[in-house]
Amino acid sequence: MEIDLSFISKTFANLHSLYMGMGYTLAQTKYEDYSFQAEGITNSNMAFLGAATSYAQGTTPYGYESTVRRVGVTGNFNYTYADRYFVDGTFKTEGSSQFGKDNRWGIDLNKYLFIMVYVS
Repeated sequence: MEIDLSFISKTFANLHSLYMGMGYTLAQTKYEDYSFQAEGITNSNMAFLGAATSYAQGTTPYGYESTVRRVGVTGNFNYTYADRYFVDGTFKTEGSSQFGKDNRWGIDLNKYLFIMVYVS
């Protein structure tokens, strides 16, 4: 599930424009894996594993299940002055069950603050 929201999008005194937004992500993925080796299947029943007389010698059935959960938040802002100068910034934080018990969250702030000047 993803949700994106625009919180503020305003222009003041025909010179200043401000935009702020936020996004939210919530996801869950389930993994399953099952396998076994069988023997004693006749050629006429090759497509039906239930016709096996036993598991292959020295083997046992194997199964694995796992659920991975993830939640994340992103945000951005933009300020423009006189349609000539602007500053833009973003951030992101994400937590996952895959990150490990003591390190569930990661944070990423953009490393650059963009300042642009439009020349006419």
